[in-house]
Parts: sequence; structure tokens; C-alpha cells
Amino acid sequence: MFGKSLSAAAPSAAELAQELRQISLNPDETYRVRDLHLTRGDLKIYLSEGTVSFATPLAGRSVAMVFTTAGAELGDAELIVLPPRRSDRESLLRFVRTPNLNEHFNAAVFLFTDDTYAEIHRQLAESLAEKTPEQAAQLETAWNPVLRNVAADLDVRLVEALLNGPGTESSQGIFEGIIQGRGLGPFDVSFQPDRLESLAIGTVSSERGVPRFQLWTSFAGRGRPAEPRVVLSDFRIDTTIGQDLKQICVTQMDAKFAAAHARAIRFDVSDRMTVTAATVDGEAAEFYQRSSLHGSGGGRESTVLIVAPRELAQDQTHRVAIHHEGTVVSQTANGVYLVADRNVWFPHRTPDPADFDLTFHVPSRFEVVSIGALIDEHVDGDTRVVHRRTEAPARYAGFNFGEFEQQTSANGPYRIECYANRSLFQQLGSGEEGGPDSGRKAAAGGRRLTELSARAEALLNQYTRNWGPLPIKSIAVAPIPGYFGQGFPGLIYLSTLSYLHSNERPPEARDPLTDIFFSDLLLAHEIAHQWWGNLVSAADYRSEWIMESIANYSALELLEDAKGTIARDEVLRFYRRELGLARGGAAVPESIGPIEWGQRLIDLGGLETWRIVTYEKGTWIVHMLRERMGRDAYHRMLRQIVREYSNKPLSNDDFRRVASQFMPPGEPDSSLELFFDTWVYGTGIPHLVITAGKEGPATATLEQSAVPDDFTLDVPVSIVGPMGRRATRWLRSNSDGVSIRLSRGQTVALPSPADFLYLP
Repeated sequence: MFGKSLSAAAPSAAELAQELRQISLNPDETYRVRDLHLTRGDLKIYLSEGTVSFATPLAGRSVAMVFTTAGAELGDAELIVLPPRRSDRESLLRFVRTPNLNEHFNAAVFLFTDDTYAEIHRQLAESLAEKTPEQAAQLETAWNPVLRNVAADLDVRLVEALLNGPGTESSQGIFEGIIQGRGLGPFDVSFQPDRLESLAIGTVSSERGVPRFQLWTSFAGRGRPAEPRVVLSDFRIDTTIGQDLKQICVTQMDAKFAAAHARAIRFDVSDRMTVTAATVDGEAAEFYQRSSLHGSGGGRESTVLIVAPRELAQDQTHRVAIHHEGTVVSQTANGVYLVADRNVWFPHRTPDPADFDLTFHVPSRFEVVSIGALIDEHVDGDTRVVHRRTEAPARYAGFNFGEFEQQTSANGPYRIECYANRSLFQQLGSGEEGGPDSGRKAAAGGRRLTELSARAEALLNQYTRNWGPLPIKSIAVAPIPGYFGQGFPGLIYLSTLSYLHSNERPPEARDPLTDIFFSDLLLAHEIAHQWWGNLVSAADYRSEWIMESIANYSALELLEDAKGTIARDEVLRFYRRELGLARGGAAVPESIGPIEWGQRLIDLGGLETWRIVTYEKGTWIVHMLRERMGRDAYHRMLRQIVREYSNKPLSNDDFRRVASQFMPPGEPDSSLELFFDTWVYGTGIPHLVITAGKEGPATATLEQSAVPDDFTLDVPVSIVGPMGRRATRWLRSNSDGVSIRLSRGQTVALPSPADFLYLP
């Protein structure tokens, strides 16, 4: 979708996008080449012999070229990628059966906004390469359609770079290659230095007839990523939701560029939203919105380019306003309402913290709740107006919508708002004495909100004692249909099943473990996210498991305190079974990939695999850390993380570094490098047994199986003396077995399966 072009002096985004759709090879830029090379981060490309043909320039810049070995007797090219970390190599191994990519290829299309054109031309001049314009005619028929298809899929990034001048974020240069490998067939390589993980490799596959991008591996490389050059702040969003649930929004924000010559700003937004207009500093701006197969939102987001009518001043604040409309709210079969795309319903970039000022206009029979403190709420005729403003910078701005009953309470520094679906009240009270009339239903519903509010108050008090006060003082709990919850800063989505007592839930949600989840764990988990995920945030998708796991383990500790270790251990046993349970002939969830792969596990094994590995293996990892360092030290570690990383991103290595400071003296692997290599960056749950040693009765052997030969971990075995005294001895397990020497009368035992993740 295009908005109007506003600048006669420079091409518009619409015009450049149209030119990309007609891009062609240039006969005057076609060469017979030998021994050309390109290096982009950890990507190395060697064009040993063949033909290179550049595309015709756009806006005075060449952004594409084709390489082919056709017609070259010794034609060859090679691509080499050596991933720096074990899990990145393992990812490649799973898809292409090699941990390091060394692929010869016969043809490739390259698109770029960096200095590839100049770099190749320098090498052409040095090698005295011969122009071969007559070959261009042969290449055009085969390659122009391919070139145009690829350019169309990358048009937003290419157009952005062409509109912006040197020194802007996009001019740091993207480099994309579509390679026709001799062994692997077609695949893509992408180098985008402004991304945290600059290098990505994968291919387009088809799932049930729908094309999707299958990521083989993605990593940051050995160098530091380029610093972002655009910073957004001070969001002001005005939203009107009609009776038909259509949403009409104006999102305004401040944008500041660290470099000169910028005109274009790229945003992501839910693909349920369509941009209809935009302004920059009050002047009408062009807009261009397009979904991409390579988009970052897993199919849920589209990319929007906003183009100012003139260059934007460097290091000055510019006000951007984007008008967009669509429908992200839907009514479910049982009459309640669901807000989809809760993180991405408004135009945004990377989720850096920002202030939000949110105003909602909805039909008066509805309530709306969002992040931030309530500034004003009133009904004007048939319209309810709700105005909220964040008390501290937030990364996301979710909201909830429905026909709610509400109860508000004050709890120390916190104002707690609890909402429930009005239709829920119709389900309550049937067990009350005297029958389920409306008065009893209302009374039962009120008691349920009171119970929820008291539970939220107790959790906030406990967590505040554990980790310190929150910078926000307003906390809202609102229902969401489904079997899950979600925690935004000051806004908690809680499954409607958590509002019900166990005997009121559907039959499939009444078993003891499911009852523990909805009654004891879910609200505690989501409130813990006010600290773990909001106050302290994950540095990237690879470290998101930390936030989920600490939040989940915090809820599990409260269950342990309330109902004892038996209840805790029952949950941990269930998690162990889930991790090793194959479904429908598929691989067991834990073996699909390391926990640090985060949402990439969804592509590999589905949403259930991601959930099991992230939440359940993650909880086990945190539990084993607590058991190693002791409960007091574990809680001191958490307080240290909150002090050190409030409003700062926490990476896997940051977590390891802080945790290592609380390890007991004299323990092996005090840096926790082996622990993280085994449990965070690797896969496998070992089967451990102790057998009689081959060297006589005073020896035993620790043996492991069900894991790869290179699997290694430290195991705390117990040495039990004749009088029953126990001492812990750490053994480094491996595939060859570990011999254990014992004194007379001593025996050896494995750690309790309740404290250590292994298959007994």
C-alpha cells in the first residue's frame, strides 16, 4: 500500500519500489571474472570463475548483481560460514548435516546497500576483468524474473537505504544472497549489521502449501553489532474501538537520528493493522506498508516505511504520527473478547523502553484496561474514555477489552485493579444455598474478585520483600480466554480458568497438576514478571528463557512454602516426564534444540516444544542452580541481578557471571561455564546409574547413557559412611564412565531425582 509522493526533487518510495519490480541486468556491467572474494562478518564468499552482471542503477546506486558459472569451463564459487558457538553449529548440523557450512555453488543473486559494488569493482580493476556485454542478453531471460522476485521481497529495506543517505542506520548496509548450492539446493544468506544477530542462513520451504522461511542458523558473529541510529520515545496513542470492534488509531512518537541525511523510518506493526496516513513534524509524509516472507514477526507483522518530505535534522527530535486501522479484538464463541497481537498492535521498532500515553474511546458498555496508571475514565454519551500513562518506561503497551466487573484496592504503595468478565458471573453461584439467582451470582462474583485481589496483594508483598519495590504503582489483572497468562508492565492477562474454583472448570482442567497450575502457579508466575521480564529484561530471544524460568520457579517456591516439597517435587517430576515424552512419533521435546534457541524452537517442533523447553527445562535449570548454591545464596543472587540490571537487558552470559559469584567455595565449575554449556547451550538428559566397579568391592562406576558421546556434566554423588554420614563428592560424568574409589564400609548414591535433572 502506498501513500502519496511529496517530493519532486527525489524519487518517492512508491517510485523506487516500482523500479525494483522492473530491475534488469546491465549489459555494460557484465564481466568474466576470476578470484573475487567478499567477507561479511563470519560469511566468506569466493567467486573463483564465472560471470558477474550488475543490475541497472536505482537512484544512482547499484544494489544487485548476479553470478553464474554457466559458460565457464572451470566455473566455481564457494561460500564458507564457521559459526562461533556450539549451539549455532548444532543448528546447522540439524538442517544441513554439517556444523560448518562450506558449499560450492553455480549461481547466486546478491542484493546489497553496502559497499559491495565498489568493492567488487576495485577487484575487477586489479584483475583487468573483461567486459562481456554479449552474455547479458543470455542472462536476462533466466535471471531478470528471479532478480525482480527477490528485490520485491526485500523492497522495504532496499527503498529505505536508497532514500537515506550515508551514515544512517540502513546505510550501514544489508547484504543478501540467494545461493544455488550444488549440494544444498537454493538457500539464503543475510548479513544485516544493525541487527543483534547480523548473520542468518536459511531457506524458503512450504508447509501445507504456505511458503515460510526456515531458519538454519542465526548468530551475532565475533564482532560487535552496529549501534542503532534511530531512537524512539514518548509514545502517544489515541484509539477508538467501534461496536463492530474495528480499531482506528493515531500513534505518535518522537524520533531522533544519530546521523544526517535521513528521510525514511522503518516500523513493524501487526498485519491486522493498515496504515492510512502519516505525518513527520506536522507535514504529510509518504508511507509504504508490506508483509515479507522474511519478516521478523513470524507472519504476524508487516513492515511500514514512513518517508519525510525532506531530510531530517541530525540529533534533533522529530514528531512522527501514523494513522492506522484494523481489528485486533475478536469475540470468542462463549461471548468474551480476545485481544490479539498484544505486543505489536501499534507501529514500533525494537522494544526499547519508552514512555506511553494511551487514550481509548470505546462503547460505554465495554471496559478497557492497559499499561500505566489511570489518569481519567469517564462516560460521554455512548462512549467510555479511558486515559492511562506509564509511570516508568515500558517496552510493550498491551491492553485488554471486554464487558468487565471491576474491584480496586490499595495495598501499600500499589493500587490493584482486578477485572472479571461479566459473563463469568453467570457461571457462579449455582452451588450457593438457595439457588443461582442473579443476586447470589453477583455476590459470588464479588467474592471471587475479592479472593483474586487478596491473592495479588499477597504476591506483590512477598515479591517486594524478595526483590525490592517496583517503579510502577498501578497493577491491573484482567481475564484472557485460554489456558495461559501474560505479564506486561502493570497489566496482567490471567486465564479465565484461574477465576474459577477447580470444581467449576471444564473436565479436562480438573486433574491435580492442572489445578495446581491455575490455582497456585499462574497468577504468581505473571506477577513475578513485573520484576522478571519488565524491570529486568532479556537481552535477546536467546535469553528470554531466564525471565520465564525465574518467574515460574518463583511461583514454584511459593507452592513449596505453602504445601511442602512433596507438591513442588510432583510438579518437577511432571516437567521431567514432559521433557522426555515423544508425541505422535516426533522427537522428544528436549532433544529438538537448546533452550537458548528460544522461539526458533517453534519452527522446529511447534509451540508445545517451545513451551516445554522454555518453561519446564528452564525451571529445572533454575532449580539445579538453587540447589547448588543454597536457597539463601540463590535469593541474594536474584536481588543482585535486580540491583545490577534494573531497566537493563540481561544476557545468558550476564546471568552466568552473576550466578557464579554465589557459588559455594571449593565447588567444581565455579564459573558455571560447563553448567551453561550442558544445560543452556546443549541438549540431553542423561540416564545415570552407579554400578559395581571392575577393580573390586571398594570401587563403583558412574555410567551415563541416552545422551551423545560428548555430553559432560558435573554430578553431586553422595558418599555414605558406615554410620550413615553423608558427604557430597562431585564427579565429572562422561560416556566412558567414572570410577569411584570408596573406603571400607562406604557406599555411593546418586543425587535425589527431585534435585537433579537426570533419568533415574
